[in-house]
Amino acid sequence: MSRPPALRAFQENDFKDTARFLSSIFGEDASRWQSWFAHWWRANPAWNESIPRGWLVRSAGGKPIAFTANIPFRYVIEGKPGLCCVTGSTSVDAAWRRQGLAAMVGKAFLDQPQADLLLGIDSSHAAYRLWQALGMKSLERRWQQINYRVIADAAALTTRLAATAHLPKFVGAVAGRCAAALMLPITIAAERSRTLAIDKVDRFLPQDGDALESCVASDASTYACRDARTLDWLYFGSPYVRGTRAVFVARSGPQLVGYLAMKRRDPHSYGLLECRTKNADRDIARELIFAARAFAQQQQVRYIVARPYTPMITFAIPRAVSIRLNGPKVTYCYQFRTPLKDESGWETSPSDGDVSVN
Repeated sequence: MSRPPALRAFQENDFKDTARFLSSIFGEDASRWQSWFAHWWRANPAWNESIPRGWLVRSAGGKPIAFTANIPFRYVIEGKPGLCCVTGSTSVDAAWRRQGLAAMVGKAFLDQPQADLLLGIDSSHAAYRLWQALGMKSLERRWQQINYRVIADAAALTTRLAATAHLPKFVGAVAGRCAAALMLPITIAAERSRTLAIDKVDRFLPQDGDALESCVASDASTYACRDARTLDWLYFGSPYVRGTRAVFVARSGPQLVGYLAMKRRDPHSYGLLECRTKNADRDIARELIFAARAFAQQQQVRYIVARPYTPMITFAIPRAVSIRLNGPKVTYCYQFRTPLKDESGWETSPSDGDVSVN
């Protein structure tokens, strides 16, 4: 009788063949997956050897056939330090599906004793059903179904919409120039509204530490921690990350008073990952969004997708240059080790699991 598949914690000596396995499931070159492994754990300031990297099932012949990742973040839970672990890349070899292997790796993720909060975000439909079946709760927040398209390159966007509607090219070109001209005064007025210096950066300065920790998006008592080391890892920790993220810092004199990070989603759009400012200042947040929009326009990107996950973000999104859309809900499953006294005090954000979904 052949041995049953064996589950074990994911180790560094598993990286190479597991990268090939994930490449066969999700696409992307195996070398990209190995770079993600290095980013998720070796470079991660929240990870240490006591925290599993994930769980792997091998067949009797030694082939990887099921996997889920385990990526730690520092968190504050009801005002106290905690550990959040996010899962991603949950997968099972096609020949081994419907044999309980997804539940095997999923249960290992949920049973780990170190984590105070467990998250599965932006999961595939199959993984979303798995987490619900294993007892995780589905987050229900209004922001999950709302996104604003903050228009960056009005001319390009209008020309594209005209082409989609099968209108003549000159109609789209004229409409685009008109739209850009109408939006210009709005942009200039907003950018001149305060005496702030806003710059795109490729790292945070060591002296920014205290200021970064005072930057928030709300008055929540449960939220993801942000400090210079964590932010440098999240947004500049690997060549791929550096090439697909854009980070802006607002300063009043030498003092950092806010930052914004966004991610290149495709050739035509960025997605807002997070924005935090001193004392959740809405005006600083708005100026950061305008600076991000100006950068996207320079890159000939049509729009920035922004989900209004806190009142500060809702206020800061410039309505005059935005289109509000409703769409499919962001999948978001969670489990607290100790239930919160008040879940309304939890600041949930689309970026909580960003590194787990690449």
